[in-house]
Amino acid sequence: MEVAAPADFRRDTAVQAIGGGRFTAEIKEAWSGPPGPNGGYVAAIILRAIRRSGGSKTKAAEMLGLQPTYLSRLIRVLKVEG
Repeated sequence: MEVAAPADFRRDTAVQAIGGGRFTAEIKEAWSGPPGPNGGYVAAIILRAIRRSGGSKTKAAEMLGLQPTYLSRLIRVLKVEG
């Protein structure tokens, strides 16, 4: 079964400020397939958070409510470069 990707990648990978130096992003089901969200989609959200943090991966992790070590693992596994 082939699923068409949503038309608005920019909107669907947006990182929104929620105050107190924190950010949120919503993982849209439309960008998922077995076994979970598309890696490129998750990588785009990570890159947007890093950009919004001024390039700091540690700050991006804090802003997204993730442990820095977990974000580092995601970056390594998804081969995110920014």
